[in-house]
Order: sequence, then C-alpha cells, then structure tokens
Amino acid sequence: MSVTPAPKSFRLLRKRALPLAAGMVLAAVSIFTGAGTASSMTAKAVRRTTLAKKPVTTKKPVAAQPTIPVAGAKKTCTKIMPLGDSLTAFPDSYRGALFRQLQALGYKIDFVGSAYWEPTGGGDPNGEGHGGYTIGPDERIDAEGKPGNIAQNVDSWINAARPDVILLTIGTNDLSAGDAKVAAAPGKLKALVEHIASTYPTTKLIVGDIPPNIYNVKAPAPTNAVNDVARSLGNASVTDNITYGDTSNNLTRLGFDPTTGLSDGTHFTAAAGELFAKAWLPTLRPILDARAC
Repeated sequence: MSVTPAPKSFRLLRKRALPLAAGMVLAAVSIFTGAGTASSMTAKAVRRTTLAKKPVTTKKPVAAQPTIPVAGAKKTCTKIMPLGDSLTAFPDSYRGALFRQLQALGYKIDFVGSAYWEPTGGGDPNGEGHGGYTIGPDERIDAEGKPGNIAQNVDSWINAARPDVILLTIGTNDLSAGDAKVAAAPGKLKALVEHIASTYPTTKLIVGDIPPNIYNVKAPAPTNAVNDVARSLGNASVTDNITYGDTSNNLTRLGFDPTTGLSDGTHFTAAAGELFAKAWLPTLRPILDARAC
C-alpha cells in the first residue's frame, strides 16, 4: 500500500517543533536536577533566602549622658526630721506647708521619721510628731503602750532615720500637766537639747519655742520660762550644732493671731500652719544653703 507524503508545510512545522520540544525537556531536566542554569540558580537562591534565619541585631550600648544642672537649682539634699507633739503631727501643722515652700525655693529635701500624717495641701507625710507627747522623761504612756515623751524615744528615732536637721517644738503638754511638771519643763528641755546635740554632733538641731495659744497668752510666765531656755541654748555658740528657731516672734511678725489662727485654742488652722512654716525659714534656709550633696 502506498503512503501519501505529508504536505510540505507540515514537514516544516515538525522540523521546527522537534528542536523546541527537546530544548524544553532539557530545561525541565536541568531544573529538576539542579543543573546550573540561570532559572535553577534563581529558584535555589529564593529557596535559600526564604529558609535562612534572620540575622540577630545586637544594639550597641548607649553611653551615659552627663547630667546638666538646672539653672538656679539649689545643690542641697537634706533629711529633715520634724520633731514634737501634735503641733508637729496634725495635718494643719507646719510640715506640709514647709515642705512645699522649700521645694518651691528649689531645695532638695526629705522629711524623715516613723510617724505618718498626711498634711493638708500635700507634702511629705513623714516626721516624728506625736500627739500628747511631753518633753520627758516621765511616766506618760501613749496609746501604743510606749513612753509618751520625746526623751525616751528620740535615740531610736534618730538612729533609724539619720536626719541632717531636726526641727524641735515641744513643751506645750508639759505646761498643762500640773504645777510640778510645769516647774520641771525648762530643765527637761535643756537636758533633751544637750543630749541630742552631744550624741549626734553632725546633726543640726533647730530649737523652736512654744508658739502662742489662747492659754499661754493669758498666763505667759511658764511658756516664757521654757522659751528662754530654748533661746539661751540656741544662742550659746555660733560653732555648735544648736540653733534657736525664734518661731514665736516670727509668727507674730507674720501677723499670726491666736484668737483666729487656732482651731481649738492650741492647734493651728491650715492658714496659720502656712505662717508657722514661714516662721522656720529665716533659721532653716542658711543651714540648707551651707549644705551640698
């Protein structure tokens, strides 16, 4: 049987298609076997890039920056212990106002002590103000069963807090505890102040006096006797660590009136507490200015 030859156009197409098909087969084999064609290399590179772990970036340590002092800031850093009875402890006392005033003046201060009383208007709540306390030593016992006076507690308080400055206001309760204790109050204050000054020679003690109240204004002699001791001790030497606060006279100069500035005849109102705080400043500020830390 005779076979009819394929048309010329078909033969030409087959002639061209065979090499093309062969090339496609070779390319496929190259990719499958990993032969070094451009396509296979690209595919492997993509695969390696996809599977490779991300490099771990290590941050370089940042060098500490120098502290730039604030213009006008005081270079002081002082621990202050407010020490006394309820005139120190109560929320409307001088503590909160004094802390705020000192901060506003640029002083870096910290009030220290085991007692915690939130002051009216804000401020540092710490100190050693204890309601009902006397100068001591005596038989008075507080609500916690501890000696209710400054003398029998002061060493433990100072050793725990290590204040740089102590603001002492004490004696009001001694003057309402009977004739014998009233008469003994000046001598007890002298003994307390001298004990603190000699035992803690690096601590500056500012001895404030008993402020005016509606009772001692009418009968000033016992209060004056205590305040005279505070004045004499504080003015005895310019080189020791005792300074007289003169808070009563400063209160008077600031316009304090005991008939309107006391909530119960003895304790300060919040507005009078602001004045009491200012009464400490003439004595306290030079001491703070002399300190640097």
